[in-house]
Amino acid sequence: MGVFAIGFTIGLLIFISANVVSYRRRIPNPLWTDLPESFGFPFTLHASSGFGGASIIWSGVIADVLIAVCANATLGLVCGLIFKKCVSR
Repeated sequence: MGVFAIGFTIGLLIFISANVVSYRRRIPNPLWTDLPESFGFPFTLHASSGFGGASIIWSGVIADVLIAVCANATLGLVCGLIFKKCVSR
């Protein structure tokens, strides 16, 4: 596995962890079913509003994927450059 792939994977794990934390921190309330809930990082991925039902926010999903791919590609390139610079010494 190359240095770029390692940096990309580390960034991907960070984004996945941030979304899992966002999901776990939402406020579920079984007694009041009309309270709104949402989760997602950096954009909202899912929202529910009691009697209004639940929905996936597709614009948030697409934006999250685009940001994650761009940020992780940048992180992979930076890791590759740092590794190349350290090895060439």
